[in-house]
Amino acid sequence: IYVEGIDGKQVRSRYDWYEFLRWFEDKISSNPDVDVIDTKDKGAKISGTKIMPLKEVIDNYCNVSINYSDTYNYTFNDSELEKVKGYFEKGYEELDLLKEKAEKARDLCNNQIEEYKKNQEETYLSMQNYKKLSKLNKEIGEMSVYNLLDSYITVAAANELAGLYRFSDNEQEDRILTYNKSNAIFKAIIDAVDFVKPLLGKSVEQI
Repeated sequence: IYVEGIDGKQVRSRYDWYEFLRWFEDKISSNPDVDVIDTKDKGAKISGTKIMPLKEVIDNYCNVSINYSDTYNYTFNDSELEKVKGYFEKGYEELDLLKEKAEKARDLCNNQIEEYKKNQEETYLSMQNYKKLSKLNKEIGEMSVYNLLDSYITVAAANELAGLYRFSDNEQEDRILTYNKSNAIFKAIIDAVDFVKPLLGKSVEQI
């Protein structure tokens, strides 16, 4: 779908993002005493916000030092901190497994692409690959650490996700295109793991 951008032009979006946009606008309109500033330089327009560059916001509003330790200790008690730490530790331990599954999924996508280049119809091998890929995809989606990476992956693979279910009159080309895009999505998962793992490990150490 397309929505109005902050520059007045139409920008591409998704239905779930649009629902969040409407929710955000409702919250802003019901809290008129709160100034909401949008610092992004492109993307969807959020009605009720004030558009301002991030540097200007920092210069104008970020003039009070914040003691992170005080806020940290006030926000969480020891029991809650242990739960947070346990959640992140579990996620950290799952990252390598997630990457391994994504790499296997990419291999299957590549196998499917080669199989469909040689055969216009489904083959025994393509059906077996499809079953394996579906199983891997389900396992990846059910991993708790995947939720930590979902936003990163969605942004990184936005173009592939947007065109994943677009079809033409050529079934063979559609299959190849679908697996090419799926391949790119699994690549985004691998990149997300490589990006997040050192940061998550550091966070676990500091809790």
